[in-house]
Amino acid sequence: MQVIVGNDSGLKHLAAVAGVPVVEISGLRSNADPGHPNSPQRFHAWGVPYRVYTSKGEGFLAIEEVLEDSVRRACADLLVLTLPRRVL
Repeated sequence: MQVIVGNDSGLKHLAAVAGVPVVEISGLRSNADPGHPNSPQRFHAWGVPYRVYTSKGEGFLAIEEVLEDSVRRACADLLVLTLPRRVL
């Protein structure tokens, strides 16, 4: 199984249409207005398992503050969720 990791882009949405789980690293702060045009609450990947990571920090770009380990754990979680189940 596959997982795509990226920002909020057309590629993320195309992956979701193809059934690929998505880990989004958002440039928008987690405490931003949910009605913002780039809000992951409005424009997350639809129809597939997904995780969104962002930051509450004060730096210029939230995307630079997301921890790599968090993204790796999200990928591992989504891969486990999407593994085919076998009955023994």
